[in-house]
Amino acid sequence: MSRISVIIPNYNGARFLRQAIDSALDQQGVDVEVIVVDDGSTDGSRQVIESYGVRIRPIFQNNQGACAARNAGLALARGEYLKFLDGDDYLFPDALHQQVLQATELERTEGKRCVVYGDARLIDADGLIVSHNYFPASKCHGKSSLDEMILHWILTTLPLHRADLLREVSGFNERMPAAQDYDLSMRLYFAGVRFFYRSDFCYAYRHHKSLSRISTKRH
Repeated sequence: MSRISVIIPNYNGARFLRQAIDSALDQQGVDVEVIVVDDGSTDGSRQVIESYGVRIRPIFQNNQGACAARNAGLALARGEYLKFLDGDDYLFPDALHQQVLQATELERTEGKRCVVYGDARLIDADGLIVSHNYFPASKCHGKSSLDEMILHWILTTLPLHRADLLREVSGFNERMPAAQDYDLSMRLYFAGVRFFYRSDFCYAYRHHKSLSRISTKRH
C-alpha cells in the first residue's frame, strides 16, 4: 500500500482546522501521514494541533507564508504521494483512495511523470454549498492540454502529486505572493509532467474573506 503524506498549512485557522485534520486522518483504504505546518498563528491553532498527539506530525514556524509552510511539510514528508490541504478546507472521505487508484492506473499506462487531479465543491464559511463544481461542466475528461492548463486553474488540493516530481522542481516558489498553485502546475508541466483530470470530487474548498486564509493573506 502506497503512503500518502497530507500536508496541512495553517495560519490563524483554528475555527476550521480540526475539520481539515479529521478529514485527512479519516481517509479509508490508504496509509496516511498527516503533517500540520503552523505558520506563526496567534489564535488557538497550537492547542488544536497539540490535542492530536502522535496521530499527526506538527511543525511550528515563524510566519513565512503559504509557500514556505508547504515546502516545510514537503521536506519532512515520507510518503510516495503528497496531498496539500489548506487548514480551512477538508477532504471528502474516499478522496485519497480513489485518487491513488487512478494514479496507479495512469502510471501503468502513461508512466510515472503524470499527475491525477479531481474536482472541488465550493462552500462558504458556514459550510453551505456555493457551487457544486469548481470546473465547468464542459471540462474534458483525461489528459489536459497546454491550453487547458493555462485556462483552468488547478487549485492546490486538487492534484495527488508524486513526491519525487515535486522535489525535482523544488516545490513551491517562496517568492510568489499569490498564484502559487498555478505557478507550480506550469513548472511541472514544462518539466514534462502531464496532468489528467477526473471529475470525482476530492475536497471542499471554503470560499471566505477572512485574512486568516493562508493562501490569500499576502495577496
